[in-house]
Amino acid sequence: MAGVDDMTCFAGNFGKRVRSADLMDIGIIPPIPVEKIDACGNTSLKRAIYSTMDREALTRMKNIISNLEFIELNAQPTFQNDFINALLILNLTLDFGLTKK
Repeated sequence: MAGVDDMTCFAGNFGKRVRSADLMDIGIIPPIPVEKIDACGNTSLKRAIYSTMDREALTRMKNIISNLEFIELNAQPTFQNDFINALLILNLTLDFGLTKK
């Protein structure tokens, strides 16, 4: 497995259930090698368990935490428009059946 600096991790229920190939297909993430993506699942629970079993785990976790970059995309002012414009969805129609024909 690659080092922490080389990985993209998807956490929580989203990270557990999402397929990275699907994210690439619709343009949410750029095409990157699958081995550099980790579906982390419930990271807080896993790390709490690991810290009880490994005395050095807490030190390693603190090191990882100090190097994390958390980007809250939905808080960015242009996110909604940028997200929709970046999606690669062929034959997209936005009427959702609401318009009269």
